[in-house]
Amino acid sequence: MPHMSDAPSSNSSFYCLKNKAGVEVELIPLGARVGAIRFPIDGQLTNLALSYDNISDYEKDPFFIGTTAGRFANRICEGRFEIDGEEFQLPLNDGHNSLHGGPGGFHTKVWQVEQRSATELTFLLQSPDGDQGYPGTLNVQVKYSLSEDSKIEIEFSATTNQPTIINLCNHAYFNLGATNIKQLELMMSANQYLPIYSDGIPEGLHNSVVGTSLDFMKAKSLAGVFDHLDDVVKARSGFDHALILCRPQLDHLSAQLKNPENGMHLDLYTDQPSLQIYSGQYLDTPFQPFGGICLEAQGCPDAPNKPYFPSALLRPGQGYKRTVVYHFYQK
Repeated sequence: MPHMSDAPSSNSSFYCLKNKAGVEVELIPLGARVGAIRFPIDGQLTNLALSYDNISDYEKDPFFIGTTAGRFANRICEGRFEIDGEEFQLPLNDGHNSLHGGPGGFHTKVWQVEQRSATELTFLLQSPDGDQGYPGTLNVQVKYSLSEDSKIEIEFSATTNQPTIINLCNHAYFNLGATNIKQLELMMSANQYLPIYSDGIPEGLHNSVVGTSLDFMKAKSLAGVFDHLDDVVKARSGFDHALILCRPQLDHLSAQLKNPENGMHLDLYTDQPSLQIYSGQYLDTPFQPFGGICLEAQGCPDAPNKPYFPSALLRPGQGYKRTVVYHFYQK
């Protein structure tokens, strides 16, 4: 009978969702994050995502391993934005920009576990007015569900008592059991990308992926793509770009990652407008560069300063709700 671990470690707590197929999803209150994703391959549980060996290592994690990124995932230019004519300043933690909510973002918070079962767990967090410079008290919920056919659904929801901005995403690094992402194949249903400046802030344009290293409309070997990177990608030493999804709907396949060696597949579905692809080139000890790839379903980076991007504004009385589904299978 599947069950969830009740035992916290000596430094932090963790929980494990399990289905009847033997898939295990380790969840950690620090950052409301995904630790390991273990799938039975040839009778042996294999981790399909990057995770630390010791749960205490997440307390000093600089790479956002598996975390819920927020209040605003990705970058905000110079950490500044306006709401109704009032300017707000966030702390900077990525050069001249704010990244993933700032140095004290949601990845640093210990979330409350509200409800749980063998295959579901919900994290809660109240982010007070002024937290990291953001206005309004934000009540956030992240619900993880594991289905019997090995779909991991992550539902993000939030409400606020003052106008604020929000952009939540999961920041797991997937490797599907490979040691380097260049062993994998990738397809993305995204025909446009956002050109960026050298600091990762989007210029504000939508360019076609055709003829670029970001064209994954048909599945491609990442090794082959890295052999012929264009200047768009070389400038970031790899992928760190937002692509605009063709059909951001939960019934439409937005991306597929495949490990040809072991037959593992990851199908991604989301109602988010963009997918940030990050190839893990800046990973360091205890990991290796390109040891995992992030497919971050989210709103557009720097959206508060780009009025022609989908709005990141949340007002009282409105509800924020976004979903991403990761479907793992072997064939």
